Amino acid sequence: MKRVLIVDDESIVRVALRSLTDWESWGYTLVKDCLDGFQALEYIRNHPVELLITDMKCPAWTVWALSDG
Repeated sequence: MKRVLIVDDESIVRVALRSLTDWESWGYTLVKDCLDGFQALEYIRNHPVELLITDMKCPAWTVWALSDG
């Protein structure tokens, strides 16, 4: 299973992404969702993921800064 991390500052978006897709039927495991890039970077440093789904512009950190990590 490929590991997925969701990053979005809006909780309703995180909930929707978690619940509207049957991740396991597609071969993915949803490992965590984070509300900002700081949380995501901390998680990724210790737990690599194959797929990162993120808002393009979260407060205090953009996706571009996160991808440069």
